[in-house]
Amino acid sequence: MPYDPEAIEYFLKRNINHSKNALFSGKTKSALAKLQKGYCAVCGSSLFNDEDLEIHHIKPRREGGNHSFKNLKLLHKLCHKQAEYSKDSNLRAIWREKGIRL
Repeated sequence: MPYDPEAIEYFLKRNINHSKNALFSGKTKSALAKLQKGYCAVCGSSLFNDEDLEIHHIKPRREGGNHSFKNLKLLHKLCHKQAEYSKDSNLRAIWREKGIRL
């Protein structure tokens, strides 16, 4: 199917979203690991234990958070899921109140 000029807006938005995700390259994760001295901000154990790692926004973007290092933490994938989706509102409140462990 040939390129549809009317879809230009869609492609512009898609490229912008893709470039935002590119912020989370290996360099960003390396810098966060160094800032956190190699420890997960939720569980406190080493980030270098072969678990998958994800970047967490302390203040969510939907609430005005940004991509600055002050607002990002590198977490184990499971720790990230706990911080984001825990059904225990006390844990979520503690993590939010303390901005995750420093």
